[in-house]
Formats: sequence, C-alpha cells, structure tokens
Amino acid sequence: QFLYFPMLPGVETLRPLGTPVFPLQRHVDAEPVHLDLRLPPSRQAQRAQAAHEAELAKRREWKQRARQSTWDFMRLHGCAERSGPVHDTVPGFVNSRRAIASFCDCSIWRSAAVVFVSQETPLRPLITQALKENKTVVVGVKKPHSAFHGTWSAPSHMFVTMSDVPSRDLQLAGSDVGIARFGQPLELDASVAVDLVVVGSVAVSPKHGARLGKGDGREDKLWGAMRWMGWVSAETPVVTVVHECQVDDSLSSSDMGPGDLAVDIVATPERVLMVEEVPHKPNKVVWSDLHPDQLGQASIMAQQRGPVYRHAS
Repeated sequence: QFLYFPMLPGVETLRPLGTPVFPLQRHVDAEPVHLDLRLPPSRQAQRAQAAHEAELAKRREWKQRARQSTWDFMRLHGCAERSGPVHDTVPGFVNSRRAIASFCDCSIWRSAAVVFVSQETPLRPLITQALKENKTVVVGVKKPHSAFHGTWSAPSHMFVTMSDVPSRDLQLAGSDVGIARFGQPLELDASVAVDLVVVGSVAVSPKHGARLGKGDGREDKLWGAMRWMGWVSAETPVVTVVHECQVDDSLSSSDMGPGDLAVDIVATPERVLMVEEVPHKPNKVVWSDLHPDQLGQASIMAQQRGPVYRHAS
C-alpha cells in the first residue's frame, strides 16, 4: 500500500499523483521486524531500563529470603557463635578455626605470598595466620559502598595492606582496631599481584560456586575494583570459609547477577571442596548493578579511570 498526496493546485508539478511519500510495501519473503513504533526511542529505553530494574529487584528479594532462611537455621540449631550477631552479617560460626586450619594445610594457601582476606568475623583468625606465615595481607575497607559514595578524603582508603606486624600484636591484627593501626593505605594505581582471595559468605553452592554475601555487595565491588586495576585475574582462586549448614546445593549460577562473585573452593570444619563447574568472576565493577546514587558519586573509580567511568555513566 502507498500513501499519496492529494491533488492540490500548484502541487502536482512538485509531486505528481501516484508518487509515494513513504513506501510501506510489505515484502512477503522479508524477515518481519518487531518494533514498537508507537514509542519514541527514549521511551523504549526507559521501558527496557524499568524491566532491568524489576529483574534486579526480583533477584534481590529471592536472595534476601535465602539469607534469612540460613540465618534463622544457624540461630535455631546453634551453628553460629553466641558472642556476635547472626542476622544481617556474615556470622561467626562454631569451629571456624578448625575450618581455617584445614584450609591452611592446602597447597594453594601455602604457595600464596599475597592474599586478600575479607574483613568478616569468621575470617579474622585467617588474617592473623597469614601474618604469622609472613604473608602480605590486603584488606578492603569496612564499607566500600561509602568509598563509592565519595565520603572518604583519600581514594587509597579503599584498600590497606598489612605485613611485618610485631609478634606481640598478631592477635590484634585481625580486628578492626588492628587493621586501623597496622594497615597501610594502598593506592589504587599500585602494582599488586594478589595470589589468593578469601571472602565471607552466608550461603554457598559447591557445585556452581554461587555464593550469597550479607547483601551489601561488598566483596563483589572489591573484587571488581581489584580486577579493574589488574591486581587479580580470572585465574586467581577465590575461597570462602563457612559452616557445613551454609553449604546450599539449591543455589545456581542462574540466580546470580553479572556482578556477583563466585568461588573456586569451599572450606568447612569437616571438608575442603573444589567447585565442580568453572565459577563466574566479573572482570570489573558492574555499574548496572549499582544504585544510581552510587553510580553518580563513584568518585574513587572516576578519579582512577576517568574516561572509562564517564563512558559507563
């Protein structure tokens, strides 16, 4: 079908009757293209963004229910340490030191010279153990989302490094006070090669390596920053230390987002498990997973990777 101009005086010499303005002829053999022509491109982009945000919200809701179930189980069955909180955190658990000791017997730990250890309650003895063995320990800030909000005066405060701590202070080194006292600010443009990454988890799958943190995305952001700066690679092993009740085979890689960090090794007080499938490891901070406020105020990453950050924004 064709759309024609009407016959008007003075117009027929410019566009004679029968000349199409917009050829809308349908080709039978052509592949149909399904476009919503009723919406301008800006509205289509808004609709796609809304669908993406709805999917993220659904995923966050499911993850929170899984965390809540694990926290309730640990409290009800006495798996968590009584000295600290259980909910809304990575809880300390019974026999956590035995799990750490069994992992430290592995060759992958003994061969590592520089290790990143998450600043979580059950992993504090591991920081002390690493310093006893003269390893260099890299620790992320307690709340890196505040660093993404730009509330710190220096971007180097996103990470600190610890080494050569006096033997009399080794037990203190794994605490918040010890990290603040002995940690040296690590510039984000420093040349660092991390051999091993150890993170805390609320639940983890030994089949897919999928893990759930406490919900703030701290380890995911720290891994993304280290990967972006070249401190780690896809081959850098990632380990988590958990109680046996936190091992959850129902977790799947399909439940994880593109910015979620998976693990290679799961250590419990009873066993050390190698993940069956190759886990997913983000190669940068996934900006789409961040809240718009975090994206707009990520001053640290903006200072370090200005052109890339502006393009991502």
